[in-house]
Amino acid sequence: MASSSASNLRIALPGKNGSENRRSSDGSSVDGSKRGDDKEKKDSDLSESTKTASDGVTTTGKAKLNIVLCGNNPTLKNSVSKMFRGKPSKSQKEMSKVCQKREGTIHGRQISVIELPALTRLSEEEVMRETLQCLSLCDPGVHLFILITSVCPLTNEDKAEMEKVKRIFNSNEHFMVLFTTEIDQSVIDFVSLYGSWHSVVPLKDQRNSEKISDLFDRIESMKTDPYSLQTYIRAPEKRVRQELEEKLTVKDNEIKELQKKIKTVECVKLNLVVCGSNRELKSFILNLILNQSERRSELSSECVRRDVELHGRLISLVELPALFNTQLSEEEVMRQTHRCVSLCHPGVHVFIIIIPDAPISNEDKTEIEEIQRIFSSRINKHIMILIKQNSEHQTEKLNEETQSVIERFGGRHHFIRSKTQVSVLMEKLEQMVEENSGVCFSTETLMMLKFEELKRRIHPLESLFRLQVKHD
Repeated sequence: MASSSASNLRIALPGKNGSENRRSSDGSSVDGSKRGDDKEKKDSDLSESTKTASDGVTTTGKAKLNIVLCGNNPTLKNSVSKMFRGKPSKSQKEMSKVCQKREGTIHGRQISVIELPALTRLSEEEVMRETLQCLSLCDPGVHLFILITSVCPLTNEDKAEMEKVKRIFNSNEHFMVLFTTEIDQSVIDFVSLYGSWHSVVPLKDQRNSEKISDLFDRIESMKTDPYSLQTYIRAPEKRVRQELEEKLTVKDNEIKELQKKIKTVECVKLNLVVCGSNRELKSFILNLILNQSERRSELSSECVRRDVELHGRLISLVELPALFNTQLSEEEVMRQTHRCVSLCHPGVHVFIIIIPDAPISNEDKTEIEEIQRIFSSRINKHIMILIKQNSEHQTEKLNEETQSVIERFGGRHHFIRSKTQVSVLMEKLEQMVEENSGVCFSTETLMMLKFEELKRRIHPLESLFRLQVKHD
């Protein structure tokens, strides 16, 4: 314990009989009615003269600070306590299991320093008792908890102590980490787990007095209210809420990541619809993309979807049955066209129409016109006309009639041969999708077209009805 010599810091408190009680920096009181001039002069080196009110609160203009020192090393905490109070550091090897409160005045500021015992060395009952005692010694509360360590990186014992202190008090804004040795930049991110800021104050640095003064000024300028007993009581509820919020944040991030993956898959996925009246040509293009060697001679009257993965990209391939010159009724044609689009979520990227490299037949021409009639001219930017060439005839020159038809339906076309690599075809289709900015022909688009068509049909009837009503 500190002695009552002239080097001690004293805080004047009014006594009951009009004399003064002098309180030493360790909290003990010594009676005395006079103070010698020489003694005042010596005391002024460490302590400014301080006027007190009847309640003992200092009136120097600097607020009293309550600081709690935490950590695994009791000797280090005691040394920092003495350094804060301007006391000479002496080795202290005893390990206390109770809170130690010491008071002093330095740079004209009254401070209370509480050394919290290492909580990892106490029973749960002792932890509860000492944490409550620590707070009861600080009125109106703790301005700052300081986690002290001299080792970088932290030892497992230091980490365990810091984790326990942090969990019990659960207030990052009231905590800082103080290093008594120099640290490297790598520890900065780690420090943020245990406090809102950190400082380096070597024990034997000649500039410590200035550093400590700056440290106290910073503590005083903090905008947070002192950590009180009420804050401590609410800490478990706050901790549970934070843990729940952290779990919800993790789940929210997982959902966002999953949505991102789904969106990525949808962006990577390519939806193709193969159209045309020639079953052999449709079979050829289907087998090319699906990498199948067998020939399918039957002509399906139902939309069929097949999926395949090519070069890491999922391809959905839908075969649309021939719409013209078939046994399908108008109602069935409507059903099949709607089904072919609905099978392609979120919509069709490319409608592939395949024709032979020959003067376009009336059947092919009528089939293309029927497709445009059903889907409207909005389908044009999604149409790719593939021209199948035989091995003998491999010119890329188009006859006028074929050229005219292609221009009327968007102008996109590509020659394809028996030995055409599927990668070449897919590159052409992906380029087309990119030119369309990934926009596809969706079921919503189709339904809107049907609604507009219905309005066009109803409009003449409405006009006729209004005309009849007017005449009546």
